[in-house]
Amino acid sequence: MYRLNKKTVAAVVAITLAALVVFGYSVKYSRDKNEERIASVSTTKMPESTTVNRSGAELLSESEDKKFQLYYIEKTELAYIVYEGKEFDCNWGWSVKLHKPDTSYFDVDGDGEKDFLVRILAEYSTDDASNAAKYEVYNLYMYKGTEKDGEPDLEIFFANKQTWREPFSEAVKCEVTQLKSSKKFIQVAMNNADRSISYDDSGLTDNKYTYYAAAFRDEKNNYFTLANWHFNQGIYKFDEENEKLRLTMSIIVEYRENEFKEYLGDVTCEIGIVNGRLAIVPMTIIFEPLSKKVVVDPRNMAEKDWSITIKNSAADPKASSADINWIENQFDVSTLGDQTEMDFSKLTSKIKYIDTVEISQSGIVLTAFPNYTYSDRVLQNGVFSVVIDDGNSTRQIDYTCVEGTKNGRSTLTITFDKTYNKDELKDMRIKFGA
Repeated sequence: MYRLNKKTVAAVVAITLAALVVFGYSVKYSRDKNEERIASVSTTKMPESTTVNRSGAELLSESEDKKFQLYYIEKTELAYIVYEGKEFDCNWGWSVKLHKPDTSYFDVDGDGEKDFLVRILAEYSTDDASNAAKYEVYNLYMYKGTEKDGEPDLEIFFANKQTWREPFSEAVKCEVTQLKSSKKFIQVAMNNADRSISYDDSGLTDNKYTYYAAAFRDEKNNYFTLANWHFNQGIYKFDEENEKLRLTMSIIVEYRENEFKEYLGDVTCEIGIVNGRLAIVPMTIIFEPLSKKVVVDPRNMAEKDWSITIKNSAADPKASSADINWIENQFDVSTLGDQTEMDFSKLTSKIKYIDTVEISQSGIVLTAFPNYTYSDRVLQNGVFSVVIDDGNSTRQIDYTCVEGTKNGRSTLTITFDKTYNKDELKDMRIKFGA
């Protein structure tokens, strides 16, 4: 039998991939330029083996077709792979004590032959972002079965915890900004490294590959100001259901307020083998915000200006307290006419003290009956919200809330985070105070 000793493995690792670079966001992406940065991978030359004591070996994993087996000997911390009955030593047996290797078996390079994938623990890490948790960082090995001089052989593809970083940043332009028109929106724009990304006066871009997430909002409904951002560790993942190899890179943003850091979401892409090299699969790179950070695309504005006025048909209730500290009601805006009357007297909140509710593509103005005013305490504490339900999910669309006066009456103006078509506000719930 033959085996791959540790010195040979080290040599193989030294000449393997410096890549993960093929990127294809634009119609014509810079494939040639990127491929120049990819180191080649060759089949290892197998030395004749010497007798090795394999007693105590534990089977950790086996491919369903029995071609590959992964074994581990705890006493010597030796991990080795058996392919078609031939043994190959691995140089990462030390990691098995920390974490049992994750394995998978599917065709990565599209040649019709399944590849044996092994993911080993490189380290445990915790980002200093406020909402980050401890996570695992991995090195990735792909073992591809071949034949050499009539004997089973292996090609080894290797990517360590940092392999993705430099080639990705060289090939991909990724910019994370905050809109000037609405601090609620963090904008993640990506394209080829040699493509510029332009912005209008409000901070919006027309770049095709752009995604959005919500900025941090404190307990008083104030949005923090973006200062810096960076990619955290890249994590290699097996998507066994779709037989895909994926890379996930978390984005960490830092705000000016208290140098506060937050985990925003993940840039993900598929990894494949292109011309014998590990590479990012074109047109697969996307940004996925954390579920609680999901927002709409602010570039999708209302198609035209519109407004409706809801008149309270009930008389002033003549309440003993002039303080309006609780408004809560639901409107199906899409069904209302431009001028509508409703009786607010039977509603439980202090919306009965409101004379008119004006709703437009950009926000809501609530005008009180004479001598009533909106609670300063509620305004100072930022207890307000406007939530819509599109039938699939609920989403908070408010941005700011301020008190004013109009014709001597107290008004409350809640602006939306962007402009909306009337039919998008089918189930709109307004809340002010508790």
